[in-house]
Amino acid sequence: MTPDNRCDSSTKGLSLAGFLNLSEKQRKLANWMRRQSICKLRQIKTEMGEEEDQIVKILEELVQLGIVEIAQDEDEPSYKLILASRRKNFQSQQLREKLEKKISSN
Repeated sequence: MTPDNRCDSSTKGLSLAGFLNLSEKQRKLANWMRRQSICKLRQIKTEMGEEEDQIVKILEELVQLGIVEIAQDEDEPSYKLILASRRKNFQSQQLREKLEKKISSN
C-alpha cells in the first residue's frame, strides 16, 4: 500500500491510478467488487478462493484506504466499493466548446 492509494478530502473512492497501485489481491477483489452492488463476506470468499481471515485483512486495508465501505446487515456485514468520480478535463472542455462554436458558425 502506498499513500497514492489513499483518498484525500478532494477525491473520494478508487481512481484508476489508485487501482493500479493496489496489490494483486486487492486489485482482484476491487475489480470483482466493482461489478457488484453490495458484497457479503461469503460471496467474496467464494469468488476469491481465500481463507476468511485473509479476505478480512484485504477488506480492512481497502477500508483504510477509503475505497470500501462497510454496512452492518442483520446477520453479517456488507461491503461496497467506492469509485472516484471522473473529473472533467479542462482542456477537453475548452476544445469541445471551440468545436461547437465552429460547427454552429458554419
